Amino acid sequence: MNKNKSNGKQKQIIQILLISFMGSLFLATYHYYSVFNAMEISAENKVDTPKYFDYGSITNNSYCNDFFSFRMPICEGHEGKYKEYDFIKKGIYEKDSVPVLAKLTSEINNTVLLLITEKLESIELSDVLNKTASFEDFSKLSSEKRKRELVGSDYQLVISAHQLKGTSLNSYLNKFENLHNPEYGGPKMKSISGVAFREYIGKESQGSALQETMYGILGGTNRDIISYNTEIHGFALSIDLFYQTDAQKDILMSMVDQASFH
Repeated sequence: MNKNKSNGKQKQIIQILLISFMGSLFLATYHYYSVFNAMEISAENKVDTPKYFDYGSITNNSYCNDFFSFRMPICEGHEGKYKEYDFIKKGIYEKDSVPVLAKLTSEINNTVLLLITEKLESIELSDVLNKTASFEDFSKLSSEKRKRELVGSDYQLVISAHQLKGTSLNSYLNKFENLHNPEYGGPKMKSISGVAFREYIGKESQGSALQETMYGILGGTNRDIISYNTEIHGFALSIDLFYQTDAQKDILMSMVDQASFH
């Protein structure tokens, strides 16, 4: 009899502990996502959506974008390429008379805002002939340029924007339309200058086995990816890091961690 009572008490204690654990887990999960969503909503509701879109510009080794109200430094030894603006169609005789018009925000769908890559030292064939540069350096540069044209840089940082058009950021990210590899794990959270970003970590993929093979033949190597995503002004703003080594990752992360939103 005493043994049965003892077993019953043990079961009750286990049940109580299990219920307490599940309750704590639920509260922790609710708190995590409620804070996460609150940060996202706060970022989204700071200001009204501007009528015209801004592709941003680079000044003093920093990329600045007024539409998304952020700034990102470009590390020494690296360069950034960005789309300045959209031109309206011009006739051959009105090239200098028709002004360039800003594009309406409603007309933007998907656009790459910034591409940061390692800067290549410029060497012309004339430098080799003038003996200010070696033919070996010229050959290495030419080879690297060709490789980048075919398979991209070994590591790079890409900032892009996708207009959600009324769909939620969750729906967009669940489709992984902005990511190269659907085999990403669950998201984590990262605060960049007070703005909440969802963090995905994965591996680059080229698609089918044939595409993977051709990519390798051309000299490409699948890179690791870290993707940060948030919603601002009805757009999914993505910061994607592509890299092969920890040293490359550290360079890219240093730029992300120095980014500032205002």
